[in-house]
Amino acid sequence: MTTWTMSDARQRFHALLDRVARGQSIQITRHGEVAAVVVAPRDFERLKVDAGTFAEALRRFRATTDATDLLSDELEGLRDPAAGRPITL
Repeated sequence: MTTWTMSDARQRFHALLDRVARGQSIQITRHGEVAAVVVAPRDFERLKVDAGTFAEALRRFRATTDATDLLSDELEGLRDPAAGRPITL
C-alpha cells in the first residue's frame, strides 16, 4: 500500500484517483498519522459488512456451522474451572 501526505493528495488528487481506479489502495497521512485510506469501489464493497442484529448473525452462524463438532471435548478445556474472584456481600 502506498502512502501519501495530505498535501500531496490534495495537489495530485487526479493522479490519486487514477491509481485507485487501477486497484491500488493509498493511505493518506496527516502530521505523520494515517488519516484515511482510499480504496477502489470493488474493494470497498468486499470489505463492507452488514452484520445486522445479533440474532441475524446467530441464525447465519447456525445455518452454516455444524454445531455437533463444537459440543465436543474441545470446548471443555476453554472454561476456567476456578470458582472466580471472591466478593463481599
